[in-house]
Amino acid sequence: MASTVEASAAENSKTPAQLLAEQHALHHATVEDTDDEDDIEHPAPSHSEPAAEAATNGTNGTMSAKAAGKQKEKPTVLDTQDEEAFPTLGTATKTSAKAPGWGVKGSLKTPATPPLSSGASTPSLRPAGPQTGLGAVNLPGTNRDHFDIEIGEIDKKKSIEKVLADVKRKYRVTTGVQEINAGKARRFYAEGPQRAQVRQALMDISKAISVEQRLSIPIPASASPIIIGKGGANIRQWEQEHGVKINIERDQRPPSTGSEDPRVDVVEVRGDAAATRVVKQKIVDMVKRNQPKINLPMRGIPPEFYPFLAGRHAAEIEQLQQDRDLDIRIPKYHQWQAQAPPRAAPGARPTFVPHGDSHIVLSGEQEAATQAKAAIEQLVRQLEEELSLQEHPAEQALHPHIVGERGMDPAEFLERTGCAIVVPPNHEETDEIHIIGPEDRIPEAVQLLDQLMAQKHNRPVDLRKQFANAPHGPERHSRALARYLQQKALEREFMNAHDSEIFFPANPNAAPNWAVVSSDAQKAVSARNDLMKIASAFPTSRIQLVQTDPFYHPHIEDMFAQQLQQDHGVVMIVPENDDDHIVLVYEGPPQEGPFTLPRQRPTSPEQREFERALQAAQEFLLGSIPTSDITATELPVPSQHHDRVERFVRNQQQTPAGTFPVQVDFGPQRERRSAHPQQAPQNITLRGPSQEDIEALRQQIEAFLVEVERDEKERDYVTTCDFPEKFVNKLVGKNGANIRALREKHDVEIDVREAGKVKIQGPQKKAEACKQEIIKLGKTFEDEVSYSIMVDPKFHGELIGKSGENLTKLQARVDNLVRIDFPRVSRGGDASDNVSEAGGPGQRQAPNEIRIRGPKAKADKVREELLSYTQHLQDTSHEATVSVHRDQVRSLIGRGGSELEKLRAETGAAVDVPNKADGERVTITIKGAKASVDKARQEIQKRSKAFDSIVTRTIMVDRKHHRDLIGSKGSNIQKIVHDAGGPERSAEAVQFPKQGEDSSTLTIRGTADVVEKIVTAIQSFVDDKEAQVTEVVDVPVDQHRLLIGTAGNIRKSIEQQYNISLDIPRRESGKTGVKIAGRPDGVAQAKEHIINLTKQPEGTTIMVPRSLHHAVANDGRIFRDLSRQGIKVDHKGQQPPKKPATNDTSRNLNTADTPLITDDESAAPTHSFNITSMTLGSGDETGEIPWILIGGRDVKEDTIAKAQQQIEEAIERAREPKHIGYLRLADPKMHKHVIGSKGATINRIRKETGCDIQVPGGGRGNDGEEITIIGPENGVCHARDLILQEIEKAGGD
Repeated sequence: MASTVEASAAENSKTPAQLLAEQHALHHATVEDTDDEDDIEHPAPSHSEPAAEAATNGTNGTMSAKAAGKQKEKPTVLDTQDEEAFPTLGTATKTSAKAPGWGVKGSLKTPATPPLSSGASTPSLRPAGPQTGLGAVNLPGTNRDHFDIEIGEIDKKKSIEKVLADVKRKYRVTTGVQEINAGKARRFYAEGPQRAQVRQALMDISKAISVEQRLSIPIPASASPIIIGKGGANIRQWEQEHGVKINIERDQRPPSTGSEDPRVDVVEVRGDAAATRVVKQKIVDMVKRNQPKINLPMRGIPPEFYPFLAGRHAAEIEQLQQDRDLDIRIPKYHQWQAQAPPRAAPGARPTFVPHGDSHIVLSGEQEAATQAKAAIEQLVRQLEEELSLQEHPAEQALHPHIVGERGMDPAEFLERTGCAIVVPPNHEETDEIHIIGPEDRIPEAVQLLDQLMAQKHNRPVDLRKQFANAPHGPERHSRALARYLQQKALEREFMNAHDSEIFFPANPNAAPNWAVVSSDAQKAVSARNDLMKIASAFPTSRIQLVQTDPFYHPHIEDMFAQQLQQDHGVVMIVPENDDDHIVLVYEGPPQEGPFTLPRQRPTSPEQREFERALQAAQEFLLGSIPTSDITATELPVPSQHHDRVERFVRNQQQTPAGTFPVQVDFGPQRERRSAHPQQAPQNITLRGPSQEDIEALRQQIEAFLVEVERDEKERDYVTTCDFPEKFVNKLVGKNGANIRALREKHDVEIDVREAGKVKIQGPQKKAEACKQEIIKLGKTFEDEVSYSIMVDPKFHGELIGKSGENLTKLQARVDNLVRIDFPRVSRGGDASDNVSEAGGPGQRQAPNEIRIRGPKAKADKVREELLSYTQHLQDTSHEATVSVHRDQVRSLIGRGGSELEKLRAETGAAVDVPNKADGERVTITIKGAKASVDKARQEIQKRSKAFDSIVTRTIMVDRKHHRDLIGSKGSNIQKIVHDAGGPERSAEAVQFPKQGEDSSTLTIRGTADVVEKIVTAIQSFVDDKEAQVTEVVDVPVDQHRLLIGTAGNIRKSIEQQYNISLDIPRRESGKTGVKIAGRPDGVAQAKEHIINLTKQPEGTTIMVPRSLHHAVANDGRIFRDLSRQGIKVDHKGQQPPKKPATNDTSRNLNTADTPLITDDESAAPTHSFNITSMTLGSGDETGEIPWILIGGRDVKEDTIAKAQQQIEEAIERAREPKHIGYLRLADPKMHKHVIGSKGATINRIRKETGCDIQVPGGGRGNDGEEITIIGPENGVCHARDLILQEIEKAGGD
């Protein structure tokens, strides 16, 4: 229904010039004309949303220019916005891109009569059209304004000159008239010192010269009460102010439940031209402010047209959005779901029909949406005449790789070929793909389709033979294994390991064939082989299918899955399809870390273990499920109460652990929530294994329905409350989410259409509770602020974090009371999709805008943290790239990434090296702080420059030298490469022939200088080998250690110093010949060095009788003492005499004195003691043995002399007669008292008596062990007495 103007018979129509002038009306905006920042629509957060006052835009929180302008109004020179001084007159102040009104059949073009007001409460007086003449200039102290009127709207019977003269005298203003629009319209102006007089003068002129106009304004029927006002207040006010007559013709049709055919009332306004236009614009603006947005679905468009509307006609759709302030959402369509595109008869065009649940949705004002709908339907009619369809075969496994997330963007395919591709759903067993487009362009699409399929290599995996004996058939067993492997994320594993994708058929009854798809043929084969190994590790004995009633499926996994895993090592997979089986798979006992899929066929004992565990798991599972049948009971519930009952059951039903709740079936969701609720089922079904539980829930529902019916009788109760108008959008929420939640929570109706008021209707108790909650929300909103900060979109991902981690933590720090909205950017970058959840249609969010809303203190904290983190990202977000040869990547990374980590540590920059290269060059990306990036870039460029100068040379080296050239574990060649400045791994610089290859060619690769050094070193090494001689130096075995050193360090030093190799015999061989191999001069020098190194220095020789050797050595104590002084004792190759056997006969003497454990303790002796003369030395040994005292380099001569004297004194003492005493204590535990603290007691006794005293067991003592005392007879006895004294003291203590 379009707006119409009924003029007098004299003016039948307006000229094109008049229409054009009105269509291009200027707009002189004031602060009141603009939408307040507070009115930005935000969706409700998940928590209890606090409210706030709108704050300023910008990163620093300063006020925007618009908000700042509100602080102090500065009127223009001629302020026509003062309602009191100048009653509302005038015309529109800006071009309207869409027609006012809400007609059902609106036109796409701007109506002939544009609105004459800006939509503010005090509209401008100026008419549409360019500002010319004196009206454009205001002198100081004067006020000037004007209005335009078409010739046809002027009463020709009136004298314009007389009217102007009368007004001039009455208001003492200057008046005049001008021709505009080529004489087809007139501009009347007035100028005077007071603004109110100027406005009133123009009002009188308009009333005097205009013929009566009649305007019809269609509006939504729901807006009529707002236009009328309380008791007709709004209509009366407009009629009194503007001298017009207003009548509303109501739409008598019954209310519609959908958005496609809304009821429309018509407001008729009669009066002079200027007044009717002003009133019309006021009505339009009031409806706009109070009428909620609608979501208009277009159910009559076949989805096959969606790609063309979003692609080929994207510009028209975008223009509709911009011109009509709409959000048009066109679903993606490249895969059909319930219905395939229609087949066409040969030579005929296909007949596309609407189907499916995904529709184009127009969101915005009703009239604008209706007009856009008509425009889109026109585009659809064009497409119906243009498009054809052709089917094309393609392997099912390749379907996801043609278009979609893993293939080409459907929009790109459409752009390149002019055609759309529609593939079947995954569960559909068909190879047919549909190509839709102009008939002449379909061959292009077929060609591109074949090219896309040729880029992929498909390797089938047929499991029919492997699972031929499966109890439920190979199809179901294959599907069960596929479901298990999908749960184990095998697809992601194969993508990472093989760069290949696995295709598992989605249909449970599909053939047991899988497929492996890759862009690389070799990788596809490798992945297929790996998949076959995994399949062989899961024979039928490892997988069990269990059939249960689908009623239990939603609960089984939560109740039993963990116990099956822990007790039986079995994983359970519950099907999503009610017709499928539960899958049990044996994995084994739980382990630390993730389960690794096996790749070996299990043995027969292992398979028997699988079967045993699966059988036990199945018995446990079936035993835990009630054996009783599932029963069902129908309960009559009117369809209008289904939603209430559903919420009641969800909140009311409490199920004890281990039991199954009663299920409530409300019938098909689509039917229950259709546009025709009278067709919805009037019954609900209660299902469960327990009839008692069903009966209990039935009684609860019936009681609830009684309460509902009682509430229905009280629904006439109405209460209202004040609510800040600027927060109404927040109360409503995105698409009405908030107010819908309040309605459901309190079971009431809420009306927010009256400015500043909220009306609540429903049962009194519930309505009052809802009222209190709304009042509380209003108070909460008062403390709310909104910020917009501008951040480069490249930082948004870091601010949000992985899976929203950073954003979640930030919101948690402010108690989840602040909403943070980042912009949503479509894949194709379409501006129509850049709509944040924080805004609705008309409030599109810039790609770099982040919106923050919440309580002021907490919102300030969030803003500060985001800005601080953004600054940090900016400081560390510098980026640079360096191109290197792909063969250099390995050396840049280093073994195990060592070189790359070293570079990162040294520079502080993040260095990203791609995994693979598409060409000869690889681009390395460096990120971080500017200084770090520059440092890393310079280092990599330096290495790249060096690598680019790499040369390759080959040299011939006799194979007999290869082993020596390589050295032990590659040490020799590694040293040569390292000394030449080559890479860490010698194999990167020098390549030897492969094992078994009969070649003498070595390949040296590196920079020119490095290669030259390596070649020189190798040639020098070979020359040395060719001129090599070998000599043998006789070195005593005990001197070999002087040539080896710790960890072979002396040997390595000699070899490096003289460039020779040493062959030192093993010690156990007893050989003394040391071989020296190398060049003659090096061998000679090394030989001389070895002789000097092993030459025995001259020492002092003492001849010791062989019979006294061990007595003088004192069990080696004297050798250890001399060694500490730096003196070595050498026997000149002679073997020391054998150590004499100990004479133990004396130990058995008088042993009867030792008390038994049963003896009387008071009479028992405390010790036993025996002494006997001993013969020192070995009776069989004769002659002497040399003791050569050899001092180290730092040992002085007097030290040698003292050592000599010490040995000679020991010889003299050894010649003296000796006695040995054996002292046995009754309690060996007393030995510790003989030793004393740190040996103090025993050392004192030794020194005092001159005897050698040995206490067995380190002082701990064991039964049967004696203290041995050796020395002169009187000394032995004295030592015995001193020891017993110590024992006596210890006993007394």
